[in-house]
Amino acid sequence: MKPLLFFSQTTPRPVSTKTLNEIFIQHELDKSRADEHDFGWHKSYPYCHCNGYSTFYGPKLEPLRHSPIRMLEIGICTQLFPFGSVKAWLDYFPYAEVWGMDNFGIGSYPAGSDEALLEKAPLLHPLLDRGLSFIFGDMGDKDCVQEAKNQLISASITKFDFIIDDGSHISKDTLTSLDIFWDMIVPGGFYAIEDLATAWPEPQGSLMHGNNYEVLWALKSMYDPTPELYPYSDQCLDVIPRVVKSLEGVGLGLSLDHANWIAFLTKKTK
Repeated sequence: MKPLLFFSQTTPRPVSTKTLNEIFIQHELDKSRADEHDFGWHKSYPYCHCNGYSTFYGPKLEPLRHSPIRMLEIGICTQLFPFGSVKAWLDYFPYAEVWGMDNFGIGSYPAGSDEALLEKAPLLHPLLDRGLSFIFGDMGDKDCVQEAKNQLISASITKFDFIIDDGSHISKDTLTSLDIFWDMIVPGGFYAIEDLATAWPEPQGSLMHGNNYEVLWALKSMYDPTPELYPYSDQCLDVIPRVVKSLEGVGLGLSLDHANWIAFLTKKTK
């Protein structure tokens, strides 16, 4: 897949007085700290719950709220939350340059989701009018991610204050995007990886809570090189050493909430 980039002009948006968690609740996001039974989607998706990620994002993002930052979220359209998170970011950050990346399920797990997600694509148009910039690309395609990065740099977009990976949750995809995008994080910025406990170890694997060994192993290896027998897959063997090398010198916070893991990798300032 060749990436397509849609650039929007960043103009100030209305300033909201709501907290980040209140905005997440407004958009019925599972990133919120709330009772999922109060959300309209819960009856159709009873196995989904709220992760409380606002608890972790809030303190990190509040100091940036009224600054002209640049951010990217990978994975912004699902059946459950079509563009919900970028709507929240546009509401929360009135002066930010907000980027989103998605492939509408094409080439992703589970198979057959692409047609349903493509029907959501028209919902993107009003968000572009609000200032969202968008990358149509597949985080599972290394060449596509690299080309998207090259196009950003060619457009003088060389740095992000933070990047959030809420994409495919396939281990190799997560590690590949981290490897390619990491050097675009500003000193003091962070790279967040959501849902580490509910990730797909293999593209055709079964959902196994707490079983994203490849990502957890790569993160652990930055701080504890002691060999351990982690049952990671062969497809990640070429990615893990590069990730570990490229992330030397970062600070890592790994937090657990509601049985879902979220990792924050913060780039140290010199």
